[in-house]
Formats: sequence, structure tokens, C-alpha cells
Amino acid sequence: MYWVSGKPGSSKSTLLKYFFDDECFHEGRKSWAGSRPLVTASFISWNAGTELQKSLEGMLRSLLHLAIEKCPKLLSVLLHDQVSTFRERVDSEGSMKRLGLCLANCLKRREIH
Repeated sequence: MYWVSGKPGSSKSTLLKYFFDDECFHEGRKSWAGSRPLVTASFISWNAGTELQKSLEGMLRSLLHLAIEKCPKLLSVLLHDQVSTFRERVDSEGSMKRLGLCLANCLKRREIH
């Protein structure tokens, strides 16, 4: 996971475009992932966006959604792990913890990279 932050106009987007256009970058990622699916998901926090768009919860939701969209078999893995938790009502802090755990479980199980 890469986290890029900086002042407006400091070429963050240019740096990311360089990475995604660079064949060596992709070859290294493919080699690292081995036979597991390689999922690329991105999230851009925007100061003018809604509170959810600017929050950690929004980032986690977005990354999980993109990962599931690109690798649908993750949904069954996540549902299996979380079925009892989803039946319970939890506060927003519990929701944040669940979202983080879902993303961590995807990575820990080595289902995706």
C-alpha cells in the first residue's frame, strides 16, 4: 500500500502516473504477488468532498469495494469471516474496526496482493 500526501500542486498525481505507467513497477508487483491475483485499488481524499469522502471509513469502504469488484471471490471470504459480526448492531467505531479487519483479512489470507 502506498500513501502519497502533499500540498496542492506538488505533483502527487504525476508521481502516481509515473508508477502506473512504468513497466518495471508492474513486473515487480506481479513477481511479488506470485500466483495470487494482483488487485490495484486507489482512493483519493478530496478536501471539498463529503465527510465520508474525507474519512478513514470512506477510504476503507472504497478500497474494499474496489478489491471485491476486481476479485469477486473475496466476498465469500469476507462474509464467512464476518457473518456473526454483521448480525450484531455496532456503533460507528465498531464499523470502522470491522472495515479495517476486513481489509486486513483480505491481505493476511493472501487472497489478493
